[in-house]
Amino acid sequence: MAKEKEKEQKEGLFEKIGSDSASQKKHAFDEEVRPEDTNEENSENTEKVFDQEPDQKAEDTDKDGESSVASDDPTEVVNARLRERSFEIAEDDENESEDSKESAAETSEEKPEAEKAEDQEAEEKAAEEEPAETPEKAPEEEKTDENEADASSDQAEEKPPETPESEDNALEEDIPAEAPESEQAGEKAEAAPEESKPAENAEEDKAEATEKEAKAEGEKAEEAVEESEKAEGEKEKAEAGVSEDAPKASGSKTNKIKWIGIIVGIIAIIYAGFAVYYHSHFLPRTTINGVAVSGKTIAQTDSALKNRADTYTVELKGRNSETEKISATALGLKYQGKSRVSALLNQQNAWSWPARLVAKDKAYSAISCDTDKLNYLISHLFQVSGSQVKEARNAQPVYKDGKIVIEDEVSGNTVDQTKLKKLILSAVKTGSKKIDLKAEDCYVQPKYSATSAKVKKAAAKMNKMLNAQITYTFGSDKVVVDKSVFGAWLTVDDNMNVQIDETQLKKYLYDLAYKTNTYYGKHTFKTTGGSTITVNGGNYGWRIDRDAEAKKLTAEIKAGKVISRDPEYSKKGKVRNSTYDDIGDSYVEVSINDQHMWVYKDGKKVVDTAVVTGDVTKGNGTTPGAYYIAYKERHATLKGEGYSTPVSYWMPFNGGQGIHDSYWRGAYGGTIYRGNGSHGCVNTPPAQVALVWDNVSQGTPVIVY
Repeated sequence: MAKEKEKEQKEGLFEKIGSDSASQKKHAFDEEVRPEDTNEENSENTEKVFDQEPDQKAEDTDKDGESSVASDDPTEVVNARLRERSFEIAEDDENESEDSKESAAETSEEKPEAEKAEDQEAEEKAAEEEPAETPEKAPEEEKTDENEADASSDQAEEKPPETPESEDNALEEDIPAEAPESEQAGEKAEAAPEESKPAENAEEDKAEATEKEAKAEGEKAEEAVEESEKAEGEKEKAEAGVSEDAPKASGSKTNKIKWIGIIVGIIAIIYAGFAVYYHSHFLPRTTINGVAVSGKTIAQTDSALKNRADTYTVELKGRNSETEKISATALGLKYQGKSRVSALLNQQNAWSWPARLVAKDKAYSAISCDTDKLNYLISHLFQVSGSQVKEARNAQPVYKDGKIVIEDEVSGNTVDQTKLKKLILSAVKTGSKKIDLKAEDCYVQPKYSATSAKVKKAAAKMNKMLNAQITYTFGSDKVVVDKSVFGAWLTVDDNMNVQIDETQLKKYLYDLAYKTNTYYGKHTFKTTGGSTITVNGGNYGWRIDRDAEAKKLTAEIKAGKVISRDPEYSKKGKVRNSTYDDIGDSYVEVSINDQHMWVYKDGKKVVDTAVVTGDVTKGNGTTPGAYYIAYKERHATLKGEGYSTPVSYWMPFNGGQGIHDSYWRGAYGGTIYRGNGSHGCVNTPPAQVALVWDNVSQGTPVIVY
């Protein structure tokens, strides 16, 4: 019964006393409730539950937009004020549905900016997520508005306003400013059917309304805080360009960071653990003299290396599949001990173990090799010094059949000893058992082929040299040096620089000198008796300077000159009518057999006298040959073994042999020289010696035969 009374009181809270139609209930906001507004199936906009129409008869809006009531009845004042409030709420709902956030901000001046944004966003979200549930919530909202209206009515009855202004102020204090619009609309919707309730239960209704209002205010405060926090978050996301799903993404990002941290930590622990392990063990992919020591300690490595130093062998395979085996003893291998292994372990960077998992094998050596034994071994290998070894040769231009042709290169099988030494030491270090000399390109290879530009350039230069022609003159005799002579001398060095073979050139000049030199050579001489003889030896005549001539001839051949000239001489005679005819027409002629001497000057005989030459029986005979007067001296003393003889004229021609006067002799010619001859000089009668002195000079040839 108490509940029914409360219901009756609520229904009649804002109903006029003494109404003509008590059975007819009037809604609190004088508005019609349309069926389609409460129909869930036809509801398209949850924010517009009621289509409110203000009662024009009940209120009159003045210019300032404030409502004025014609009646002084407090009930009418409250109802009019509530209707005015409902119109404002309805307008707000319509503006929010059209302009969303901008309209909400303009109509909700009493709310803070953050709270307005929160309310609008909440409404939009509710419309998107739960459109079907909105009509079901409408009664609750009506009920809330009804409670607020009841509470306001109770307050108005309890404290009647003296003036309309006081009534308005009281009404504004009773109606919460921050009440959600949807709740107000719901209250209005529920208040309408309850206007017919008795007024005697106003006090109970007021208490209940106050309690509900306090509860609603608490709920609204909580919702406001939540909506404010949500609005601030949404605002930050909007500023940062983050989508509505950002909270989930942020949480996902936090989880990812957490898992990444865990994974990194695990990796760091594994990395550090292995680094500690490899401080006492060799890193992955490590070998010492071919022994795999990855993950091994010094002690585990020691015995294996000792055995390797004693038993190691390496096989050399040649170009033609010939093989030679080299033992550890021949190489003088020696294990360097644990200290070396320890040093190698200390050299490695334990923290680099991940990189070593994918790197190439790293080889070290703890076995030394005797250098002297290695050098001796290499020089005596069959493949290095055997009879089958053929030297490699570059392609080169050569003279053949009067022209220059290019010969192809020759590979040969000469081993590069320097490279072989490096290969053997590397094999010891890596533990390799075989060295393929061909695969390792250990043979000396030609530098130039037949198609090399340098080879062709050298050939062109040599062809130009073939044009040279040097003609030597020996009086009426001539010797020609052309390509038939020097073509074979042309060669190239390792860099294709054209050269003239000096060995061949000097040999040629030696032969030429031997044939053409008269100095200590032969002379063709026509005697006073009319016969032509050959006189050999003696220091008179012509002698080619082979060194000087070699330089001159080389330059002329390289330049391709064509020239006729005398050779370069170190000794020269008076004349050179021909190769061996070089005495001329001014000379001294001595015949040992005839014991006679003639002196010719410019072709005229000026002295004709008998003489005594050296005693052949005593080994002091005068030496045959072609000589020349070395110098002339008056009043000289001749000294020799067992004698010292002064003379008036002294004209030496062959060392201690010369022409001088002999005042102690009374006879000349015949066979006196046999047993009573001189010590080698030509003794001349005093009456003739002065004529000799007057018709000879330094350099005059002296022919003794």
